[in-house]
Amino acid sequence: MLSGDAVNYIGGYFELELPRGRGNWHPQAIALSTGRACMAAILQQVKPRMVRMPFYTCDALIAPVLEAGIELEFYHLDKQLHPVRLRAPGRGELLVAINYFGLQTAMIRAFTERFDNRLVADCTQAFFERPSPGQWAFCSARKFFGVPDGAYLYTAEAINIRPPRNPASDIRHLVNRLVGRQQTGYRQVRLFEQKIDCRIRRMSILSERLLSRVDYVEARRRRRENYLLLHRRLAKHNLFHATLPADATPFCYPLLLDRPVDRRLLACHRLYVPTLWEEVPRRRGTGFDWERKFATQLLPLPIDHRYEPEHMEDALQRLQKVVNL
Repeated sequence: MLSGDAVNYIGGYFELELPRGRGNWHPQAIALSTGRACMAAILQQVKPRMVRMPFYTCDALIAPVLEAGIELEFYHLDKQLHPVRLRAPGRGELLVAINYFGLQTAMIRAFTERFDNRLVADCTQAFFERPSPGQWAFCSARKFFGVPDGAYLYTAEAINIRPPRNPASDIRHLVNRLVGRQQTGYRQVRLFEQKIDCRIRRMSILSERLLSRVDYVEARRRRRENYLLLHRRLAKHNLFHATLPADATPFCYPLLLDRPVDRRLLACHRLYVPTLWEEVPRRRGTGFDWERKFATQLLPLPIDHRYEPEHMEDALQRLQKVVNL
């Protein structure tokens, strides 16, 4: 029987050659298009009256809550991004905890034991974590690999969703980055991200095939190796306690200095460091001065599987040209 993922034409021109591989890091999860779709699916199933989450987060996590008309409340974090005086979720409440940089798995596991199925673990920065059974959690493939969409949802209970497959497979930004047209690709990816919504869809066939070909073991090894190299060189300057747990696979190297750094100067040396997240300093809410400062000053340095140790040494030299460490 032919796959339902393709129209059953016979003959004609060839499609993009993407043989299906054997890799799938999350075979027990539901493969959806985005982290927003995962959060929307959880809200659709649980139907909470209120969601509580940290103020230090991206608008993408907030959007499904507001779109569903659910009350939203923020809670505080300390200087190491641990919740401050976190109370247990009440009746009809969901609590969202974020595994920042992939370094806080132990904290997430402790919260899971404490709050059970009233907790949602946002693991979008911890792709390689496989959550405990009976836990609401999701992770993002797009934050770790060059794919147009992709996220994995873990559920605390059986849910009956049969969403359509995501038809969007715009890979122009990915291809332009691959062939060295960085600036063109950057403009395209900004436009691409503006079009992402909260609709619940299955992962696109393109991302599914691409992700099946990933060498996940090697990707983990490279990330850890690159992270540890940067940590050895930068730990004494870092105000954030960035020790890498033995079982963690990091998202980036979170460098927090005692002063802001002009990212435009880093970009002039072709070291591209994003802001996590640009919307946090502008977001309304009183008493979250630390979170706003953290978002402004944090330098999430790239350490992903595209790079070898010599690339990290090069990145350190480029950083040194802007920041006198």
